[in-house]
Amino acid sequence: MTATQKPSTHVDLDECMRVALEAATAAGSIIREAWDKPRQVHLKTSVDLVTETDRQCEEEIYSRLRAAFPDHAFIGEEGSASQGFTAELTDAPTWLVDPVDGTTNFVHRYPFTCVSIGLAVGGAPVLGVVANPILGEVYRAVRGGGAFLNNEPIHASATPDLQSALFATELGIRRDDAFLDAAFARIRELLRGARSVRCGGSCALNLCSVAQGRRGRRGSAVALDAFFELGLGGPWDMAAGAVILEEAGGKVLDPAGGPFNVMSRRVLGTNGHLAAQGDAALIQRLLPDELLLAILSKLPASGLGVASCVCRQWHRVARDPSLWQALCQEAFGRTLDRSALLTQVRDPHGGSWRAMYLDRPRLRYDGVYCSRNTYIKQGIREWAVQNAVHMVCYFRYYRFCADGTFVYRTSPEPLTRVLRSLTHPDQRAKAGAAPVVYVGRYAQRGSTVHTSLRYNDSRATELRARLTLRSTVRGANNRLAVDSFFSWDGVEGSSHSLLEEGEAGEGAGEGRRPFQRGLNPFVFVSYQQAHKSPLNLPVTQMDYFIPG
Repeated sequence: MTATQKPSTHVDLDECMRVALEAATAAGSIIREAWDKPRQVHLKTSVDLVTETDRQCEEEIYSRLRAAFPDHAFIGEEGSASQGFTAELTDAPTWLVDPVDGTTNFVHRYPFTCVSIGLAVGGAPVLGVVANPILGEVYRAVRGGGAFLNNEPIHASATPDLQSALFATELGIRRDDAFLDAAFARIRELLRGARSVRCGGSCALNLCSVAQGRRGRRGSAVALDAFFELGLGGPWDMAAGAVILEEAGGKVLDPAGGPFNVMSRRVLGTNGHLAAQGDAALIQRLLPDELLLAILSKLPASGLGVASCVCRQWHRVARDPSLWQALCQEAFGRTLDRSALLTQVRDPHGGSWRAMYLDRPRLRYDGVYCSRNTYIKQGIREWAVQNAVHMVCYFRYYRFCADGTFVYRTSPEPLTRVLRSLTHPDQRAKAGAAPVVYVGRYAQRGSTVHTSLRYNDSRATELRARLTLRSTVRGANNRLAVDSFFSWDGVEGSSHSLLEEGEAGEGAGEGRRPFQRGLNPFVFVSYQQAHKSPLNLPVTQMDYFIPG
């Protein structure tokens, strides 16, 4: 979702702008009326404030927008704070509202505060209104229509190089040592290359200040050449300002160098000339956390676990909510739609995507579940030696896929020798022979997993199992206990699909034949660890394996 995506044509942006301006004007009147009155301040954290004015402005804005556009979605700062998480941005028309951006400025009567109203369509911002009622300034823009300050066109500056540029940034609300050390290190390095740096206290107005440039309206508050911020409150802080800046000829990027994502909680806005000439690369070099986040986003959950053990910085970045939200969508998106995912993360996981991923049972797709089974068999002749008893070892393998299918194989061969066949399920031992592997379907209900496959290409006989997921450490989901394993004979030519009765668990009746052995728990082995797993050891070196 980039800021340059084209909006859908079914939204009347002119009407949306009219209503947004009315809502911003009404909310601005509330701010102006409360400016000289005592504040009722509530603390989200020791430095993150909210006032009664925030809530009054949000109610005023939402009541007007909902009355005019009842089918539109809404994502706002105070609403997200009350529910404990930020709703997902979809392709539907969605209003992104910060009723008072720069609340701390408002509390201290510092006149750099505003109402920010943005509209996203197709997942990208297409309209923005930013109103500073104390200074009497209203910025507005619609995608493709230019940017305006109090109805006068505005344009970003023409500053050609970093040495002549005035930057702005913000310190946010975090006060831990690691964050502050990184923030001040960025400012220190930036000051060595740029003319100077400012902190205004409002992301929306900072973006608009870049948009109005040095040739802005006389008497305007601030004119900047570039602005960046990391870890800001949410999309409501930058959606409107991003549209205004791009329509003024500026450039909006991800600080790590990629395309802008309004849900990413980070932004880099420049006058366009700095970005075109590569001077914004200095900012990108000063953002190790952002670059590390981009790298970690490519890792599976097991990779995040390893990365978090490297050092304190990696441990902190690996806990970024965006990483865990993506993992949850990948792990649970097949069975839960977007609204169900948001409901689940809110309750019982307290709005934490990481807690949801670690605590909600899930099958793993990044490896194989393996059950090693041994038993004693008598009367086996090996070479010229007659053994009274002989140790037999064989394995059951499951490889689960995100589409609801799985690959199954029973074999005396250890994992390293069968791994290729499990990842290429169409392989056959030889022409006319029984399949080397079988492909079936599974269904998961909480920690219980039901599997079913057609046995020996039969049209009626199925191999069914009921398994229970568990973890030896939090979130591992690395064991599958066998509750039941049986073959089941259905009716020849039956139209019942796999799992219709298997999900119920038992497939009762005369056709049910339970297995009496080979029921050891399955142990998960990732692809990266497959060649190192002790499950590859022969019986001469390991006679019995305890899964734990």
